[in-house]
Amino acid sequence: MIALVRAVSPELASCELTHLDRNPIDPAVAIMQHEEYVEALADFGCTVRWLPAAPSLPDSVFVEDTAVVLD
Repeated sequence: MIALVRAVSPELASCELTHLDRNPIDPAVAIMQHEEYVEALADFGCTVRWLPAAPSLPDSVFVEDTAVVLD
């Protein structure tokens, strides 16, 4: 299993928000939570692969596309 991840953008606080009231985002907390998420993926047995940073894209931390690759 391979998990694709990307660093938290410094612009995360201006991410897209559609169905919830906006609450302040603490970048330090978001980074800590993301580190725990990456650690959980590794603990689950995933090979974690980092995508290039995209600091100007607030939502770029959310890598949501799913792929199934067979040889």
